[in-house]
Amino acid sequence: MLNLLKILIHSNIFISLAAVSLTIATQIQLGMAPQWHPYLFIIFFATLFEYNIHRLITVIKNKDALDTEKHGWVKNNLYKFYLLVFLSVAGFLCVAFLAKKEVLIALAPIAVLTILYSLPFFEGEKIIFRLRDIPFLKIFLIAFVWSVSTILLPVIQSGISFKKIDTMKIIFQIFLVLHVVGGSVGLLTGLTNILRKKGDKSHKLTGKIFFVSMLTAGTSALVLSCLHPNYFLFMVGVFTLYMVCSGQCYLRLKQQDKLDSKMIEWTITILMLLAGLLFVGIGILTIIKSNLFGLVFITFGSLGLLFVRQDFKSYNDKSPIINYWLIGHLQRMTGGFIAALTAFLVVNAEYFPGRIQGFVYWLLPTIILTPLIIKWSRKYEVKKK
Repeated sequence: MLNLLKILIHSNIFISLAAVSLTIATQIQLGMAPQWHPYLFIIFFATLFEYNIHRLITVIKNKDALDTEKHGWVKNNLYKFYLLVFLSVAGFLCVAFLAKKEVLIALAPIAVLTILYSLPFFEGEKIIFRLRDIPFLKIFLIAFVWSVSTILLPVIQSGISFKKIDTMKIIFQIFLVLHVVGGSVGLLTGLTNILRKKGDKSHKLTGKIFFVSMLTAGTSALVLSCLHPNYFLFMVGVFTLYMVCSGQCYLRLKQQDKLDSKMIEWTITILMLLAGLLFVGIGILTIIKSNLFGLVFITFGSLGLLFVRQDFKSYNDKSPIINYWLIGHLQRMTGGFIAALTAFLVVNAEYFPGRIQGFVYWLLPTIILTPLIIKWSRKYEVKKK
């Protein structure tokens, strides 16, 4: 009996069942008869996968963790553990086809947060950074994910308390709040790092907060643009995500000799290549229709393609700059700030004095800050002889 209990706890099956139990409790609170809806299985398999992948990464990256009982169990049952992770992914994919579209949309940001909570996105010489490493964030992040997963999903599934249109409105408002908060924090932290000294501990901490904030703003922008079709918001979301993600990838390239592969970097670059071509094409078609907003699409698309060209050189070790990783990081993070500032100006254009055409606000941050990027690049770059 004791061995069975250890297996349930160390394999994270117990905590996955706890998540399902909390969701059933929400069903009861809503006046719903407890039923085995697909989202209950989604919650079970998603929880099982997240906690196990988190433990697996901990075991791989931190050998000292093997001294603890729970991580030692993973080492002694590694093949069973791999099988459990595989089954959790397979189970999730199977039940996802049976779930409501609204449920999957609501799960999207939760999935991003939980993955970034465990996966190391920053790698320094000795420190591995994950969302859980940000001071004071861990407890709030866990509370948020568990609350949304075990409360919001039953509400979405319920046909008693909410109609479909009300459910979609609630989902839209949640993502809108995430977008506004992420964008606002991104603006403040981005401006702070632009104005202050580069490279010290405060700069690095502020940069990490900026990255997480912009990741939140960019991801929520993509979801919002799908819920209420908006090409401009979609473009800003794509550009923002590319800039901050590639900016962090360039920090990884500082130690490229230690990298097993550049799969993450190449994936992000190819996606931006396709998006850049799409934006330029849309821009040309829009201008043909006598709409000057096509210039916005062409500008952002062209900038994206220029950065993609730089990626190809850097990832193939053909950059003429020795510290190309630093220049790439600097340029991309400033580009992410440009995207955030652009969105802020466009959304609040009606509150500014004067009669300025809308597309000016789309291009103004790029026009002002691009010379600053060029200045910094020339200042810090070290060219090969």
